[in-house]
Amino acid sequence: MSPESLTTAAADPGTDPSRASGRTHPPRPPLAERRAAGEEAENVLARAGAFFRIAALAEQVLTVASALATGRDPDPAMWAIFTAIMLEGALLVAILLRDSRIRPAVATVDLLFVCTVLVADGAAGHGHPDRVYLTYSYSIISSLVFGIALRRLRLVVVATTMLMTAYIAQWALRHGFGAPNVTIDAATYVPNLVVAWAVAKRMRHTATELDDSRARVAELAKEQERTRHARILHDHVLQTIESLVQQDAIPDRQLALAVAADAAWLRSLVEGTWYADERGDLISALQELVQRKRVAGLRVEFNARQLYQQRDACSALPGELVDAVTSAVGEALTNVTKHAGTDSAVLRATLTEDELTVSVLDRGIGFDRSAVTRGVGIRQSITARIEETGGQVRIDAAPGEGTYVEIVMPAKVLGGSADAPPKPERRD
Repeated sequence: MSPESLTTAAADPGTDPSRASGRTHPPRPPLAERRAAGEEAENVLARAGAFFRIAALAEQVLTVASALATGRDPDPAMWAIFTAIMLEGALLVAILLRDSRIRPAVATVDLLFVCTVLVADGAAGHGHPDRVYLTYSYSIISSLVFGIALRRLRLVVVATTMLMTAYIAQWALRHGFGAPNVTIDAATYVPNLVVAWAVAKRMRHTATELDDSRARVAELAKEQERTRHARILHDHVLQTIESLVQQDAIPDRQLALAVAADAAWLRSLVEGTWYADERGDLISALQELVQRKRVAGLRVEFNARQLYQQRDACSALPGELVDAVTSAVGEALTNVTKHAGTDSAVLRATLTEDELTVSVLDRGIGFDRSAVTRGVGIRQSITARIEETGGQVRIDAAPGEGTYVEIVMPAKVLGGSADAPPKPERRD
């Protein structure tokens, strides 16, 4: 459907397919804003666990109500067990609904509680064969929670063994050993936990695959967008710049050389041949940037004495990090040329084991940061670019007092451990 037909459909309800069928469908959120499938799966499993525990508590209420209706008054021990089960169950349900996931630690504490009340129920009923017992059906339903919460099969086996042991102990305390069918009843825990574990595992695995698929789709969409931008650059901006250089349309020789260098860099970016190396030389990149700015008329004092002492470390920095820093510094120097009202700036860089620090200082007119509401230079080309690489940006500026931009890259990203952003659109 063309944009024109979409506009017409929006204006005329009769041409909207969803309205014509009598149904309206809210627009799906962008892929990046959708809830992760893994997170959603954990939320569903937590709600299922809460449902099972509510069902177990309801069964307890029905058991006690049935006992009262038939004239079998619960003894004090039974009331104490019933109260403990209701309070602990209500707390567990609240935790599951609050956290939107079943944490293994919470499930472990709950498992110990269920085993304890099983044994306590048997001990309280010793010598009272006609006493109402609460905990078997309760533990059977509750065991589904443990199957969902425990990620590893060996932990499920341990939980099953604990429940079976506690149930057998209950019957031993109540009737002595050799009670009929106790082994068969105890084995009921096995399918409950194993089936719940298998279903939960499959849900988590499917959710992980869905998240991976979404990530691949998002990356493909980004690559397609970059390709589209590259085509636009090639068909319009690049050809215009190269025509200016080839036709000697720029009288200033130094400026013409700078434009030619920019055109060569832009073509390598469009063709995908730029920056193939995994490592970048920060010193060389900053020197090249300073030289280009000087050609463009900005006097840059480059203070990198400490950086030269760390030459080997500079050469081993991740290429993505070097490019992000160089691009951000280039944008800061461009802002000096455009807005600072001065033709000079100071660029300083230091590298230690803890961090890389690069700063740009000018003594220009400065600006009021609270009044800057438009443009993408500071927000995207400097701050966002550095933060996406794992660093931080500090900008100090005030009217009449110049501007100071400081970029800090912590040690965790100097070795390339941080998630690297896509290649930026502009190196300068």
